[in-house]
Amino acid sequence: MTDGDRALDFDAVSRELAALGIHRVDGEPFTERQVRRLADDHKLPFFKAPHGRRLIMRSALMETVAAWQVNARREMSNARAEVERARRPKGRA
Repeated sequence: MTDGDRALDFDAVSRELAALGIHRVDGEPFTERQVRRLADDHKLPFFKAPHGRRLIMRSALMETVAAWQVNARREMSNARAEVERARRPKGRA
């Protein structure tokens, strides 16, 4: 755990994502229910606390968001490479 790290519930994660500028398509922040769905789909690494509520550490949330960015860049790079391969002539000239 890093300095200032804290456990976040679904509502707090919604606020953190909004603070990072990560919103729904319509520009509104993710709802608590949508964050719960992200957790259910294993897109956010929540854990079950001793009291039974699911939480995520803020540092883990930041790492996950950074991983989303890395994956997006990798996909973009792969798509560019595919377009470049498709443009090249096939066989010998």
